[in-house]
Amino acid sequence: MPQSPSAPRIAPDPTTPAIAASPAATGPAGAVFETAVGAHYLQAMLIGAEPRGLPGIRILKVQFQRRADGHLLDDVIVHGEDAGGIAATLGVQVKRSVTFAPSDPVFRDVVQQMGQTAQRDDFTSMRYEMAVAIERTSAPIEHYYQEVLRWARTHSTAAEFMAHIARRGQAAEAMRNFVKTVGDHLSAANFPHDDEAVWSILRRFQILQFDFGHQGSLSEAWARDRARLLLAPSDVGRAGELWAILAEAAAFAAATGGEWTAASLKDYIAARHSFQWAGDRRLAAARRAITEASRLTLADLRSAVGNVTIDRSPRMADLHTALSQHRYVEIRGDAGVGKSGVLKFFAEQIGIEAAALTLNPERTTPGGWFALRTALNCDCTAKELLSDLASDGGGFLLIDSVDQVDDPAVRATMTDLIRAASEVDGFRVVVTARRRSGEDTTEWLPADAIARLRPAPPITISELSDDEVETLSAANSRLAALLDPGHVAKDVVRNLFRLSRLAAHSGSDPLPATEVAMARQWWSSADGPAGANARDRGRLIAAMAMAALSGVGSYRTDTAEPPAISDLLARGTIREVARDLFAFGHDVLRDWGVACVLHDEPQRLDALPWTAPASAALVRGFELCASMALELAEDGNAWLGIFQRASAAGVHLSWRRAAIMALVRNERAPLLLDRVMVPLTENSGTLLRELILTSIAADSEPAEAAFRRAGHDISLPPDILAPVGHSWSRLLLWLMLRRDHLPATQLPTVVDFVARWLMATFGRDRLAPTL
Repeated sequence: MPQSPSAPRIAPDPTTPAIAASPAATGPAGAVFETAVGAHYLQAMLIGAEPRGLPGIRILKVQFQRRADGHLLDDVIVHGEDAGGIAATLGVQVKRSVTFAPSDPVFRDVVQQMGQTAQRDDFTSMRYEMAVAIERTSAPIEHYYQEVLRWARTHSTAAEFMAHIARRGQAAEAMRNFVKTVGDHLSAANFPHDDEAVWSILRRFQILQFDFGHQGSLSEAWARDRARLLLAPSDVGRAGELWAILAEAAAFAAATGGEWTAASLKDYIAARHSFQWAGDRRLAAARRAITEASRLTLADLRSAVGNVTIDRSPRMADLHTALSQHRYVEIRGDAGVGKSGVLKFFAEQIGIEAAALTLNPERTTPGGWFALRTALNCDCTAKELLSDLASDGGGFLLIDSVDQVDDPAVRATMTDLIRAASEVDGFRVVVTARRRSGEDTTEWLPADAIARLRPAPPITISELSDDEVETLSAANSRLAALLDPGHVAKDVVRNLFRLSRLAAHSGSDPLPATEVAMARQWWSSADGPAGANARDRGRLIAAMAMAALSGVGSYRTDTAEPPAISDLLARGTIREVARDLFAFGHDVLRDWGVACVLHDEPQRLDALPWTAPASAALVRGFELCASMALELAEDGNAWLGIFQRASAAGVHLSWRRAAIMALVRNERAPLLLDRVMVPLTENSGTLLRELILTSIAADSEPAEAAFRRAGHDISLPPDILAPVGHSWSRLLLWLMLRRDHLPATQLPTVVDFVARWLMATFGRDRLAPTL
């Protein structure tokens, strides 16, 4: 076994008899847990996997107990290099339990070891990561501390990071205490402890959780799966034996301060056991491809408004809580509220130690697992690949906009991966989708696999909360002006995407006050200033909108003028999925494009798939078209024409429902409803009753879930509903204003609606006294 020239070590004698039992099998106490963690990294080196905590790195050697070489976090030291040959090191201190509290002596020692490590001459010039491997995790570790470590990496300066931590409403008190504790421990040991020093350590620190020794240990199950991948088919039944000898090798090296390379480790194993090794499964190449594809997918997701990033920390906590008990979680919300941003933050948090498999409708290889396996150039089953990813902390399948996957070939790939994930113990799936409004646009997902994954109740992302508005306002004066309650655009700015568009608004055009006005301004200006490129921008946007209308998620062009493409790419209006293949930069822009095409060219309504359920890719655009017909006209005739078309015989009910909801989802609904007063109130108010009942069904959630999300632990009957969005309040306001004109036959329906509102709000909102 090769030795360090600076600190010679005794090489193991290949003739030494193997120990009778795996140290990892005897329980997780003390050095035995350390042995199992060491064996994990040895196994990763043998199979060519990226080391957990060093994504993107190929392992060259694994050392143990090398404090004399200047590695203070020395229980396991992983040395490797990236694809360009640049060196990287991970020092891991293995501790069964760390509370990270100020009084925890274990954490104090770890921080002081990190402080001394930061004094190394090569600490700032190379990728040197520091980690503590723990046996047990907790909610504060999973959310608060891991989130602090993510923030440390995503902020480019110590000042930005510390300002983020200090901001009330953005960081929890537990986060501030964690950062302060690190500084206090550094100070107590006389190490630099200013903001720069604390930030520089936190952005290199990781908390890695392994559950070796627990009953039903996932870490050990994944290790045995990986051992099977290493062995030829004739020897897969000896996977437990291979895992035992890897633990033995780790224990020996830890006792002697030794090190292993892949070659010396295989020699050691061969001297004791005659294993038949599998050929190269090309998992390393597959991992690199997954990492790159996932990086591109995440780059498409926006998480900032102007120069301000909003973290949605409470929703991240909800996600961690859900994943502690379930293996399938849906993040749901209306268009533009920031669902994808939450998914991106979660992927970044995971990505500190390993890359998660991240997909979206445009960047997924179509054709099922076999097509994906060919694209990845690997030789394994889907289950084997996902199990291998899970071994290094990447046991997550993340899918953005799962409800907007219309391509059967892309659905096949996602279905195969979800099924494989359900068969890997501990593997988890997180998806984003728009809030259900009538038809379930995710019914194509494999119900059997999702049942095995134990789905959690959906996590709902709403518009910006008061705390988030305060945070954004404090960080940026432009945002503060937009978010002022008296601003003309006050009804649209609490949607994160719309706020980001308005924050980037320039030119002499007035700021729009409704989403319809925003969409029309975007469409007429081709999302930019007048000039030579305006017509070309408009042609490309229109072509992409018509492609979306026909059910195509991306648009290929080799005729668009490059300056127009460059302008739209720079503004985020479009994104390049592949060479000359473009998609809208956000699905809200696709909705706007579909709505504007239908409004300007009503004959295109005939081409809609009326007999089928309205797809997620079309339904919001159709609803906005109906809203435009009401807002941009002097009367309700244009809306009535669309509504009657959606109500024709043979048309699926979801289209009629979307046309009805256009009446109350418009920001000016209390004024615009007057334009359709006659059809609403004729025939004894049949349509008014339908409008009220549809609003209740489409824009509500169980009140218990809403109160729990707000921090109130309360149990309520499932039939007590709470409103989602503003459609209830807009409709109630109009009903109050026109109470003298309502059909008497519908008063019971109106009274029931009012009662539901009062129960949902406990009579404590501004409408309650008037109601």
